[in-house]
Amino acid sequence: MQRLALATAALVLGAAPAALAVEQTDPGRRAELAKDFAPFDALQSQGWQGAPALYRTTAAGTPDAVRFELKPGAYMIVAKCHCDQMEATLVAPDGSEPRPLRSSAQAALFSLDVSAPGTYLTGVDMYACQAKSCDFAVKVYRKK
Repeated sequence: MQRLALATAALVLGAAPAALAVEQTDPGRRAELAKDFAPFDALQSQGWQGAPALYRTTAAGTPDAVRFELKPGAYMIVAKCHCDQMEATLVAPDGSEPRPLRSSAQAALFSLDVSAPGTYLTGVDMYACQAKSCDFAVKVYRKK
């Protein structure tokens, strides 16, 4: 990602997120974003376990990043916003950038198999967003 965020947060699967940027705390706005994860949350019956979503608000045009410590296994990482335009990038520990399985102007879905423990970075860039502030969320799912 060209404008990779300076602000980062750590999230370990199964632990509460520790945000270093501005957390979105408005219950109504969080609930709107949470609805977007419902199709993925429904995959629990197929063996997928979701970590708590990390909800953020950032000024329009401001990038942000979320750091994840992943153990070996199969994962889905979902980034979602309610703004005009979002670009999401996933950076692996070796510096490579896996391409999203699916992406749109408001969402990205990454699917990956992790063979060794490592730190992954999901960069979210709202550079083209026209809103005054942008709400977005990132959630990690791991196959049990």
